[in-house]
Amino acid sequence: MTSTGGVASKAELSYEILRSRILDGTYGPGYQLVMDRLAREIGVSTIPLREALRRLQSDGLVEVVRNLGARVAVFDAAQVRHTLEVLNRAFYFSVYEHCDDEHLNFLLEAEWTRLDHMRRSVFGYLPGRARRSVEEHEHLLDLIAGGADPAQIERLACAHKTNTAGALYDVRVTRG
Repeated sequence: MTSTGGVASKAELSYEILRSRILDGTYGPGYQLVMDRLAREIGVSTIPLREALRRLQSDGLVEVVRNLGARVAVFDAAQVRHTLEVLNRAFYFSVYEHCDDEHLNFLLEAEWTRLDHMRRSVFGYLPGRARRSVEEHEHLLDLIAGGADPAQIERLACAHKTNTAGALYDVRVTRG
């Protein structure tokens, strides 16, 4: 227990619970995070809950909207394109796992946390894209394992990212 009566541990508990619910989809994009209701659900006061929401906001999982309060982050096409620059966690970490740069690994992990949340909200709008994305990953891995020309691998990796971003754009245009 801390000198502040356990506030830090209650803030950590609140953070872990909320983060888990956001990442598993219990609280989807745009879900309103009402302080009083959450405090009752978790069994804490609003003080540690505010600290947890600030941490989640700095993680990019929560946003505060003027006159509305906190909500689970909603991503626009530009944010998705940015995060898709690093794409599927298992695929890319299998490529980067040999990197000894701890700072780079920390940055990648933070970006993957955001991507996991985005993927759950975005791929629901892109029927079939998740399956095609996995097929493209398999093709890229086959090329790497087979010692293909790096320029060919780079072209296909760029096309892979462009395919997902393009599919998202097409959905936005048709649903307007």
